[in-house]
Amino acid sequence: MDESTRKLIDDYQTPESVILRLRDIQTVILTGITGAGKDTIIRSMLSDERFNKVITSTTRAPRENNGVMENDGTDYYFLSQEQALSKINNGSYIEVNNVHGLIYGSLIEEYERIDSINKIALTTVDYQGADNFLSFDMNNLTVIFVIPPDFNTWLERISGRHGGSLEGSKEDILKRLTSADKEITHALNNSHFVPVMNVEIQDCAKDIIDIAIEGRSVAEEDIADSHEALRELHYDLHNYINRIKDK
Repeated sequence: MDESTRKLIDDYQTPESVILRLRDIQTVILTGITGAGKDTIIRSMLSDERFNKVITSTTRAPRENNGVMENDGTDYYFLSQEQALSKINNGSYIEVNNVHGLIYGSLIEEYERIDSINKIALTTVDYQGADNFLSFDMNNLTVIFVIPPDFNTWLERISGRHGGSLEGSKEDILKRLTSADKEITHALNNSHFVPVMNVEIQDCAKDIIDIAIEGRSVAEEDIADSHEALRELHYDLHNYINRIKDK
């Protein structure tokens, strides 16, 4: 990616016209540290026909996953670099990011597509993206912060993706863990992030649906319990990071 494209992405600000178009679209966002189970929860929630998953755009080529080739409009909207740049210049993105030299983003047209079929937009974004959505003052937005049940379970989940151990250089591992540390700190200090613990996928998905659609309020004692679990996770994560640094 050339410097001018990188700067165009870094300087992108969601146009006010896009924010206004998005404001009345019912949206549920799942955020949280990697390995918390967000994607699996979304797959479970999609069995409820009231939801429709937001499809993001990318400038990478389709690839094969488990022997199946990705499809345009199902897995991603696969755009050329020129198409993506045109959409940036036209202010079509809600958010756009440079990911390893490729352009990824969420298009306002996708949210309007979901709204036009009377569905609820369901997506997962990082905590900074969730903050952006919250800043738009949307009329019907729910932001869920998914919490693993405990540190050891979480470590097993993220290690399981790499054959049972955290792979990569010491610097890469610390970068991933430090990122999780920042996300947890942010969630503990943001009252707009509703904490939900993911012990069992189906139960967690039901809890989120009850909160987002059925209007179930989360009791203060339940939030306190979730935050306590999050603080314990944070404490264990700090100890683990220090052990890696000392190796």
